[in-house]
Amino acid sequence: MRVKKYRFLPHTADVKIEAYGATLEKALANAVTGLGEAISGSTGVPQKARRLVEARGRDREAMSHNFMEEVLYLADADDFVPATAKNVTVRGNTATAVLSGCSMAELGITNAVKAVTYNELAVRRSSAGWTLLFVLDV
Repeated sequence: MRVKKYRFLPHTADVKIEAYGATLEKALANAVTGLGEAISGSTGVPQKARRLVEARGRDREAMSHNFMEEVLYLADADDFVPATAKNVTVRGNTATAVLSGCSMAELGITNAVKAVTYNELAVRRSSAGWTLLFVLDV
């Protein structure tokens, strides 16, 4: 059984996700998987297609927000549901990754996630690794 590296936290009206990893790259990869589950309602998204994503920001928080927004943009513009992020690279305040997933049509869903918000956004480093906290407007 695969252990999740993210969790959904209680939130009044939206979806709050906390993703973590030993590195910022792993935390971002796990955040992508969490976003895919928030979109699809499932952890079983087939990995039939790939997309490249890149985002920049003035600091880690803005870069992380913009990265997740780019992933969500693929859902809106390309009907792409992410399952995983591979080859995640962070250099300075730029992040890139190769996403695997499938089309929403294959899953019979439509995207109910409107945006990645700055509300409660946090990127934290500790002795245990990195934590990324973000809220999705649904």
